[in-house]
Amino acid sequence: MKKKELMDFINLVEHKAVRSVTERHDKIINKAKEELFVKGGYNERIARIQKQVNSLHTELQELVLNLNDNIEINYKKYNNYDLLHGINDHIGKLTIKVYTVSHSNFDGGQIPLLVKAKDLEIEGVKENYQKVRWVSNSKTSAKEIAEYLEVVGFDISSVKKGDDCVALSVELDKSKLFVCGDNK
Repeated sequence: MKKKELMDFINLVEHKAVRSVTERHDKIINKAKEELFVKGGYNERIARIQKQVNSLHTELQELVLNLNDNIEINYKKYNNYDLLHGINDHIGKLTIKVYTVSHSNFDGGQIPLLVKAKDLEIEGVKENYQKVRWVSNSKTSAKEIAEYLEVVGFDISSVKKGDDCVALSVELDKSKLFVCGDNK
């Protein structure tokens, strides 16, 4: 086991932890956003509009096909894009809903608080992994880093190649290291 392998291992576990925090918070945030759409009655309105847009798109496609088939009109195919492109981005079952949610700021209410909680937890995770990196970088050998990581609570068996290590301790918030439940 080499020092670089252990440093790469720390980066990998940090990435998993940040992804886990992000996914957990995003579920909560998305649920809160959905509740706002339900509470405001927007889902039903969006569904009605989506149905109309889909129907309009179908009618436009039929019109373009009919214009194209009429040799007296001979509608040019490249104009098909021009006629339909304005609504093409909104065709599909949930397209208008996804577009509306992605273009909403959600500045009021609980959403900003949920986003701030997510950002703070991610920041805490990154700060603690930075501390682990600093301590690890100060070690002179891979064996010292491995000992330190095991004391902190990392399962280094995926990078460890038969070295028996004795532990050292550092003051860390371990709850911010393994937030995803994965220490390897």
